[in-house]
Amino acid sequence: MEINDLLTQLNQIETLQVQLQPDGQFLRIENELPVFSLLLDTRKVAEMNWVVSPFGEDCLQFFMEEGGMLILTPNDYVFDVQQDGFVQVENLPPICSVRELLMGYEDYRETPMPSLNYDENLGLFHLHLYIFRSAMAHGIDVPMYAELLNIGKENGIWMQGN
Repeated sequence: MEINDLLTQLNQIETLQVQLQPDGQFLRIENELPVFSLLLDTRKVAEMNWVVSPFGEDCLQFFMEEGGMLILTPNDYVFDVQQDGFVQVENLPPICSVRELLMGYEDYRETPMPSLNYDENLGLFHLHLYIFRSAMAHGIDVPMYAELLNIGKENGIWMQGN
């Protein structure tokens, strides 16, 4: 996808701040969400379409070369969620927004071990882990990722280094 085409389309969403990075391949994109930004690798964008959000906002939907989907709204990022590990989470949503990530994580942060069942607690941790990692795989900065891993370590659920 041509960078100029991407810039033209992205600049139509007034709340987006778009900056071409010095390497000429990446775009740093910020919207109304505080502390979250997106680093979009323009070489990986296969297709781009305009869609309308459930709230009536015009949004850009990107389909990526290696698979995956990303939607930029005036005040959110929406992405597909993938599982990448041994633990499989049955109720993992197929797509998630950063706003949903934040709401779910606030609850999780307060009660990371809500059950006496270790497997349920493990699944809940991995639900958040897979959502965070999916966001990061799409170039979305998730500043609370290290905190999630520390919660997992403190509760004996996460043993790995990264």
